[in-house]
Amino acid sequence: MILILVLSIGILSPASTSEAKASLPVTSLKLRVGSVYTMRPIAMIGSIKWTSSRKYVASVSKSGVITAKDPGTTVIKASNGLATVSCKVKVKKKSTKKGSKFNPRTFPTTTPKGINFTYYMEGKKIGKFNIQIVKFAYGSESAAMAKKNSSNPAPTSAQQYLFFTVRLNYKSGTQTVKMSDVFNYNKNIFGAYGAKQLKPINWGFGLGSNESMKTVNISPGNTITADTAILVEKGFTPITFRLQTSAEGYTWVKL
Repeated sequence: MILILVLSIGILSPASTSEAKASLPVTSLKLRVGSVYTMRPIAMIGSIKWTSSRKYVASVSKSGVITAKDPGTTVIKASNGLATVSCKVKVKKKSTKKGSKFNPRTFPTTTPKGINFTYYMEGKKIGKFNIQIVKFAYGSESAAMAKKNSSNPAPTSAQQYLFFTVRLNYKSGTQTVKMSDVFNYNKNIFGAYGAKQLKPINWGFGLGSNESMKTVNISPGNTITADTAILVEKGFTPITFRLQTSAEGYTWVKL
């Protein structure tokens, strides 16, 4: 007698594979009123439907952009018909601490002598600095400045140049750093209340008479004045920037 034993072997279908891998980058999130966070699903294919259990606490757009509205807790879910993943979102009140995102320091009119701060880079304390914004130009003023150099692209109706003349005093520390790391115009320029990061679309050259910040290194005990200009999206005012003043935190400043 021949005994035939048939084993049933489970084979993962594309659908079950998707369900097994689908996730969100975080399962819990803390935001303050007015904050915006973009949730990017992992291993979810096809059309994704987003929902919020309490829309008055935080809403979520079709593209996964979460906007914190009122203090409370909500659950954000993403579903593609094969898998559903979720994240618990807790919304807190706006911080009223001076220098926070929602209560930025005003600069330069109320602090003509600049701002003293301790600068951190990648979690490491670098040294003590003083920063002054000697000149800030935007809109039609910066467009006219950029036009003087034919190599600068003309801004569209939805774009504008932001021009900065920055004076940086490296009061104490142990290492030479790039000025563009301290005043990081690539990552640390935002619209009102830090809701929109203004990433450079392009750069402007020759708008000022000082050395380009991009090429400047600064050592302890030195003071340097340099210029930079970036082309960004228009319509996000007032302009704010942030300085990394602790291992994981920032001081926000409004221009």
